[in-house]
Amino acid sequence: MQPQGKTTMKANQEVLNNLSSRSSFLDFVFLIFDVFSK
Repeated sequence: MQPQGKTTMKANQEVLNNLSSRSSFLDFVFLIFDVFSK
């Protein structure tokens, strides 16, 4: 039971990391879009 909870926690952490990196990537894309639209 304990190891499974650990892996679930790790999986959640990876998902959160992916989400944060994706949001920063989107911020970067929107920043470039802003520059080109002006």
